[in-house]
Amino acid sequence: MDASGGDSKTGYLYVSRDYRWPADPLADGRLPDAWLTTDSATDQVDILDSKRKYLPDRVRVAPDGTIAEGDLGMVTWFISTPFAFCLRCGVSYEQVRGQDFGKLATLDSEGRSSALSLLSASIIRALSALPESELPLEARKLLTFVDNRQDASLQAGHLNDFVQVSQLRAALFSALKAKGDQGSRTTRSPPLSRPRWACHHATSRPARRRSSAPGRTPNGRCARSSSTSCSSTSSAAGG
Repeated sequence: MDASGGDSKTGYLYVSRDYRWPADPLADGRLPDAWLTTDSATDQVDILDSKRKYLPDRVRVAPDGTIAEGDLGMVTWFISTPFAFCLRCGVSYEQVRGQDFGKLATLDSEGRSSALSLLSASIIRALSALPESELPLEARKLLTFVDNRQDASLQAGHLNDFVQVSQLRAALFSALKAKGDQGSRTTRSPPLSRPRWACHHATSRPARRRSSAPGRTPNGRCARSSSTSCSSTSSAAGG
């Protein structure tokens, strides 16, 4: 759906039995922080005027999809386009132009490399959570296949980058969380030449090797097929 031409008659319906939208979302803390402003004089938190038009409206919908009157129909909340934020998880989108497809697309609508990287990471986390009595460490491996060398090279590089970015984000989050309310000064951050140490320190697991395959160059590009290994689990792509 094209979000640039949205109005009050075009939008989405939010339906939930276990996480309904409250009557006062500000008091319940359901609004994104970027939507709030604090009055310097009264220290009162309020919703930005520019965001009020994106607040959901409570409506009842009949089985045929029309608006029901009175107490009939299912209770839903209408959100006009563009899709500004998710009422379930609270993620907000400040970019209002373009299409809403990228905000609402499911995993099967993503690119093949992105979907496989996410699935691989989830499987590896599940394997790591198993006790050693159920599955030995040396058996915790994930092997993926593609049907040609070009896709194998692309997938291996994408997975390497995905793991590196995830570890770096986890390291930064852990470092800031450890500092608490005192925060961390940017001038005291580790140099960029030590990201591997930071990831190892934050995750408490050694990053043994990023890849090992014939044809891989130091900058992460593959000439043939490649494999990726992280901690005691590994993922490989081959043609």
